[in-house]
Amino acid sequence: AEFVDTKLYCADAVQEYGRGVSSRGWRAIVGESYSRCSRDLAVLGSVFDTVQVSASSTSPTLDATDRYPFFARTVPSDTGLLHAITRYVVQHGWRRVGVLHSDGPYGQNMASWLEALLAAEHVSTLGSPYTFGDPSSIDDAVSRLAGGGGASPPRIIVAVVNSLELEDIADMAVAKGLLGPGRQWIFSDGSQFAHGQVMRNGAAYDGSVAIYAAGPRANNSRWYALRAEWPGYAWADFAAQISVPGGSGDVAADAAWDFATPLGIYAAFGYDAMASLALGLCATGGDTAGPALYPAVKAQRFVGASGEVAFDAAGTRDVSTAPFVLDNVRYDSATGAMAVAATGSFDGDADAWVLDAFGP
Repeated sequence: AEFVDTKLYCADAVQEYGRGVSSRGWRAIVGESYSRCSRDLAVLGSVFDTVQVSASSTSPTLDATDRYPFFARTVPSDTGLLHAITRYVVQHGWRRVGVLHSDGPYGQNMASWLEALLAAEHVSTLGSPYTFGDPSSIDDAVSRLAGGGGASPPRIIVAVVNSLELEDIADMAVAKGLLGPGRQWIFSDGSQFAHGQVMRNGAAYDGSVAIYAAGPRANNSRWYALRAEWPGYAWADFAAQISVPGGSGDVAADAAWDFATPLGIYAAFGYDAMASLALGLCATGGDTAGPALYPAVKAQRFVGASGEVAFDAAGTRDVSTAPFVLDNVRYDSATGAMAVAATGSFDGDADAWVLDAFGP
């Protein structure tokens, strides 16, 4: 195996892929991280019959098997995540939901997919987009929700937002009575409150929830055994070797993120991506050609670092095995720091949430 750090630059990924296939004997890859980079490589994979397994690319567009015939992933897609959020809403009997989201492609797509899923469950929605980095636009979006669209303001709000905007959102939502007692905010990213950062008006988020896919948090003893038995493993040493996305640049501080962070979350999916590829190669007797290896990878079902792993027809992590978790957002009044507490997991077989029933 050869490891290449493209530093999340898609152009570098394409260049390294070309070199790997043409001169270094690459026949299969694990990666990329970002969906837009994975799409570039998956198109090339269709040309060179190269299987690709990603651990963190979540865009539903990658399910297009006609365009990306040899792409698979051990992380659930965004539509799987939104399905889990929808089930949480339905399970509580809520019939009206506000959706606060950025107006970029990611936020718009997430909002439209969620609204369609909720509509199928006869849940009405009030969508409110804002422009990233524009406080006045955020204020307008919060005001639209507070205005209720001609009705009372929604008590349940799903937020597809950037962590850099949480303070501004809290200020405006509190001022308009949209955040606090009697309101339930649901965030689609579990890392936003897990860093222990001090947040202005952070107390208003106390009691909110975050729903996301988290491999090592799914009550999986294999992950904890792997972590304990990894030869020479030391988190601070590991963190020192890599660039932690969104990290402070300080190794000690970044190490404190531990396994409640994107890095720890995706480490388990990365392990399983490599495992699924290896198991597929065993099944084909070492045949690396995409038409032989890809169906062998998709046919794998095993217990990996992120729990039970299985793939659907498009090569995406089957939602029945997706390790979705629910964290309660907590605020420490003594320090002003934010934290999360694990309080639920998604039972894919039952298509329902099990609350207060798991933890390491």
